[in-house]
Amino acid sequence: MRSTEGGRLRNAAQFSLCINRLFSSGQKHPTQNQLFTYLGNISMILAMVSFKKHIAELEPYLPPSHRTSDRKKKRLYMNENLFGCAPAVISVLKNIGPDEILYYPAGGSAALKEAISSSILVGTDRVVVGSGESEILKQIFHAFLSAGDKVLLCKHSWSYFPHLCKINNAKIVNFSMRMDERHFFFDVEHIIKESKKHVPKLIVLVSPNMPTGNLLARSALEKILRSSKRSLVLLDEAYFGFSENDSRADAELQKLLARHDNLIICRTFSKYYGLASLRIGYALCSRKIAEYLEKSSPLFGIPFPVQLAAIRALKSKAYYHNLRRAVVASRDTFIREVNSTTGYKAYASDANFMLLRAGKDAPALERHLYEGGFIVRNCAPYDLHDFIRITVAPADVMKALLRAIRNFRRPLKSA
Repeated sequence: MRSTEGGRLRNAAQFSLCINRLFSSGQKHPTQNQLFTYLGNISMILAMVSFKKHIAELEPYLPPSHRTSDRKKKRLYMNENLFGCAPAVISVLKNIGPDEILYYPAGGSAALKEAISSSILVGTDRVVVGSGESEILKQIFHAFLSAGDKVLLCKHSWSYFPHLCKINNAKIVNFSMRMDERHFFFDVEHIIKESKKHVPKLIVLVSPNMPTGNLLARSALEKILRSSKRSLVLLDEAYFGFSENDSRADAELQKLLARHDNLIICRTFSKYYGLASLRIGYALCSRKIAEYLEKSSPLFGIPFPVQLAAIRALKSKAYYHNLRRAVVASRDTFIREVNSTTGYKAYASDANFMLLRAGKDAPALERHLYEGGFIVRNCAPYDLHDFIRITVAPADVMKALLRAIRNFRRPLKSA
């Protein structure tokens, strides 16, 4: 081993010497021999680079995308807030001055932490801010997982979680979501049973779960936390805000975090606040975990103009209260109409999307809607092959979508 490493070091030194000679010789055109030596040493250096096998063999995670020509179609597949962010946020961005761009953000993301703390009554020392929730999640997985650690997560949830497990060479233990005639639900006893059996390093829960849209009750969460004290519990609340129960849940947040040091709650400004392009996410957790995560946070925090936009969004409570009511009304009306007039089944949801079960028709229905100007999400990647997922849009868009589904004229044949 030593002779091999010594040989590599000698070759590297020769490579450096070759480069120095090549560019200090004053020759406009290096000789053929010089070029061969130069290229040979490049090959040697590349051979020295070693990749982690489990990452090298991994397929890159790519979010759903469509062609440029699809821009005129209705984007009902990415769960974006199609009702728009608060006008006050746009005003803030339009009035960004040179000083907000010229200088590094003072105190990292301190301004936004203060605003989050004031909004949900959680101390700033329990808040970690990052560039989008996906980066916060990546930071958490990297900070806590070692090769071979187990992660318990839902089989019917965001495919980015298995990807993060694979990046960190962790082992995945799945649990399934249950369903009845009206909605999906968490089988809490089964989750606890799997937790006790496998003692995972990390338990991932999504509420409302994506793509099934169902909430995990706070009482159920606490039951899991009490039964899994040897595991870190990550609660992804990316779709928080679209349920009438969310305000009451926020009021208990400080007590919840104080009772459970093994809980991390992750949220984003992409969904409810409609700021997906600005990439803002945050975690709420114990002081000890927050201090630990800060050691791997971005050096200067997130851009100050982005912080200003997020702060204004937090202050625009009346606008987002009305937005929630509009989303809920549009969503619930659409679900009711689908179930009563189309022959298909739409499931209850507490998010800004819902699942529609079309049986074997699902792929053909997706194509039909695409041709009619609507892009929806096929749920086969979530192991829900009979389903499509639809983002909630304003009432006029949902009415047009409903007409397109009715025009398909193929009632559900299998369920």
